Amino acid sequence: MSNTCNVQYSFSPYICERPDAKTTRRVRAGESLYLPCPNLQCYEDTENSLYVWFRNLSRTKQVEQIGTEESERVHYHQSVLYILWLNLNDTGRYITRWWYAEDECDEFETEIVVYEEFSTDLLYHTMPEQKVSGINCPVCEGQQGSIVWYKNFALIPNQEFAGVLRIPNSSKESEGIYTCVCTWEHHGIKHNSSGSRRLIIKEQTISSPPKFLLPINNSVVFADVGEETHSNQLPSQSRYSVLFFSRKMDGTVQSVLTITEVSESDLRSEFACKAEDSVEVIFVSFSLIKTALFYPKICIFMYIEFYGKLYDAYVIYQKNNLDETTSKTVSDFVSGSLLTVLESYYGFKLFIHGRDDLPGEDCINLIETEIQLSRRLIIILTPGASTDKSSVSPEAYDLQVGLHQVLVQGETGVILIQLGQMQDYTHLPLGLQHLLCKNSPLLWRDGESSPNSRFWKRVRYQMPNVPKCDSQLFFLEHLIFFL
Repeated sequence: MSNTCNVQYSFSPYICERPDAKTTRRVRAGESLYLPCPNLQCYEDTENSLYVWFRNLSRTKQVEQIGTEESERVHYHQSVLYILWLNLNDTGRYITRWWYAEDECDEFETEIVVYEEFSTDLLYHTMPEQKVSGINCPVCEGQQGSIVWYKNFALIPNQEFAGVLRIPNSSKESEGIYTCVCTWEHHGIKHNSSGSRRLIIKEQTISSPPKFLLPINNSVVFADVGEETHSNQLPSQSRYSVLFFSRKMDGTVQSVLTITEVSESDLRSEFACKAEDSVEVIFVSFSLIKTALFYPKICIFMYIEFYGKLYDAYVIYQKNNLDETTSKTVSDFVSGSLLTVLESYYGFKLFIHGRDDLPGEDCINLIETEIQLSRRLIIILTPGASTDKSSVSPEAYDLQVGLHQVLVQGETGVILIQLGQMQDYTHLPLGLQHLLCKNSPLLWRDGESSPNSRFWKRVRYQMPNVPKCDSQLFFLEHLIFFL
């Protein structure tokens, strides 16, 4: 292969942005490394892009450009770096310079640490689980290669070519260090790459009683008398039908009540939903009132019916303890560009404190509920912004809840947006620093207000899909609702 490209870019080293935190790869001597650019867009958008790789070895302290000759032990091809037959002298910093426009480029840094022998430092993240069905191989992603598996360094038979090791009926006996060895070819020569994870089976916890996310007890729903709802429901001879959705991975269950034609008697009735398990039986109830003329027919129920969520994203940003300039930048971005592009242009539904909460609501419970009902978290990073551990302000608490949802429960995707340059991220909470090691923040430049700009396309790429809204489907006639 040759490193050809149909564009020519200049190489000024002074205009390259560094939007991502440094990543670290720990590898073993004697193996080979296939290292894609650590930023997903940098790795995939190779068309009309130009790449240059550099390294700063620990032993020399000098920065040198890496070549593209594939006969060399260390070389690169577009967005992928190859280090064949690793040795201890390969330890150092490796930098990808990605030119995506004639006068714009980003740089991404990866620290590579080579170990002569196996060490627990080589382990990818530990997996503390109550039950686990399989383990993913952390190497060879996007590569063609054969894989064999080991448990505590003993070969597991009959698991060749399996990118995922299946573990049926996991128990305490399943605990151990699992290693996958991927064998891949480069110019007809075979190379090995390995990755190891430790599995820990936690004791089963006592199940907690059920809790309703929606509807809210003793709430009201607006409805139009005589209006009929058209949706893909089970056939029923009654005006009332109930559609039950199976349990999801996060333990939530949905049961949707549809009233095909609301009557006057319905407006004088109370409706209730019961949830029961071996611990407790709980009820929530609601009543119907006529819809006011100014209530728009919106499709909030579709979000919940299809996704179990109410919002596309929950926005977390710091409002207090910022200097005047930074505070204005944050305010202009959130109330201006963010809402204009994501809500008005793309049609997403965002939850933002100060706009979507109601006076008198319990702030703590509100934050927990709204984050659970959001499909993504958008965390906005600003220079000097931090969270005081003793603070109980909303932006401090929603960050704590959001980080727990992402890092511990693993239920919500996160989008990190950085406003302005930062020397490092040491001023941020440790949980947020951990996220930055795995997720690249999107760097917003002042003036990027066009929905077609590269920044907003990258944000849109990480946002969930928006369901199409049928104007005849009205969420106010469903039991699943939010007021």
